[in-house]
Amino acid sequence: MPPQKWYAQNRHLFESQFEHLFFENVLSNIPGLDFACLQTQMPFLDDEGKQRYCDFAIQEGLEVRIAIEVDGYDKRGTGEGMTHAEFIDWQRRQAVLTSQGWHVLRFANSDVYNEPTRCCNNIHFLLAKQLRKELVQRKLAAS
Repeated sequence: MPPQKWYAQNRHLFESQFEHLFFENVLSNIPGLDFACLQTQMPFLDDEGKQRYCDFAIQEGLEVRIAIEVDGYDKRGTGEGMTHAEFIDWQRRQAVLTSQGWHVLRFANSDVYNEPTRCCNNIHFLLAKQLRKELVQRKLAAS
């Protein structure tokens, strides 16, 4: 699926201007990304059974499971950072995704804006590594 078609079908799900910018500056520039394997606002259950959502997820086969969060320092728009409770929630969220087999990549809004190539490279390198593992698993299963 072409990136712009994926964007047209999913942009209404984006929750911030930085998610739109992330698509434009980062996701659309990742070599080898199969947009049919990309999801936005991916639902998952936390360890208390609460429904949560991850900004973006790349899932292909059994090995490729990359959860991507686009984060701002000031989630509440108060000019201050996270509260203690928000920090704990942020950490628990990360732990749950990791324990469910996801590689979690977090990108600061400022990096999405100022360092998109850095963001793109991090995703590209992890995706390439996971795709190699997927290929090995498929070969082993076939033999």
